[in-house]
Amino acid sequence: TNSGATTTAHIENTISVDAGVRPGYTFTGWNVTGTDALSPNPQVSFVMPNNNVTLNATWSANNYTVDVVGSYAFTSGATSSAHINDMITINAGARAGYRFTGWSSTNTNVVFDNPSSSYTTFTLSGPVITSMGLDNTVRITANWEAIDYLVVINNTTPNTPNITNA
Repeated sequence: TNSGATTTAHIENTISVDAGVRPGYTFTGWNVTGTDALSPNPQVSFVMPNNNVTLNATWSANNYTVDVVGSYAFTSGATSSAHINDMITINAGARAGYRFTGWSSTNTNVVFDNPSSSYTTFTLSGPVITSMGLDNTVRITANWEAIDYLVVINNTTPNTPNITNA
């Protein structure tokens, strides 16, 4: 049934209700006025009494773990209690000899505010969906690239030195 849906029913009619699915949330039961308590299932039926009935589906937000991989910051932003629509701050820190190249995630519902900044925020806009399906862990990766440094060698004899770059 749609949220806020209203219908009329006659006394002794059987009424069937389905709370549906709310991405990022778990159905926890029904708050009921006007009839006996209902089972805690999302699909329920009851016999209409001789008065008005109001049903409110109740939900709890799912907890997601944020795993920040490749961060060199003291505080990376990793957490064990993120929810849908939370804004989470992440920090890649600094890595000697490397340049930060951006953030990435295998989760299709992560929206970075500035993916090229080592310090940014992201919003988890929906359930954690990866190529493997639903997951409870959001994996964020700080990506790095090695910096090329110049090697200068002076005052050598011709044809020397022999330089090897491993």
